Amino acid sequence: MSVFSELNHLVDISFKQDFTSLCGITKNELLQFLTPELKVLANKQKMTFGETVNKMTYQYDGYHFASKTEGVFNPFIVLNVLKFSDFEKYWFQTGTPTYLVGLLKESDYDLRLLMDGIEGKPSAFIEYRADANKLSVFLLSNLIGRFL
Repeated sequence: MSVFSELNHLVDISFKQDFTSLCGITKNELLQFLTPELKVLANKQKMTFGETVNKMTYQYDGYHFASKTEGVFNPFIVLNVLKFSDFEKYWFQTGTPTYLVGLLKESDYDLRLLMDGIEGKPSAFIEYRADANKLSVFLLSNLIGRFL
């Protein structure tokens, strides 16, 4: 038996309903485990607890890994909001996607297409290699969240 034979049995669960909250924080988890920190944030922002939770939900509860599922909060963003007590665009600070910047420079992709309601199907995200033919998929998955 080959040492690598087990790798033949990997299953991509990225878009499977049973695992949609695996890589994020649900609203219930946010309230269950981070209420004291949310109260500190509310006080520092001069907001009520409810207003704070609503703003967190509005700004950061947007990841859906399957259709018709509960959104999840990005843990990196939640921890930074609570650490710095500010509602910033922390996703942008996770790094600059230099490979996308390079692809944009090399292609004649019109960024205005993103404003025209472009949508991506889950099957489009299966290909993990970046190239000019799949530029819209990578822009959607890597850039859109940075501006929310």
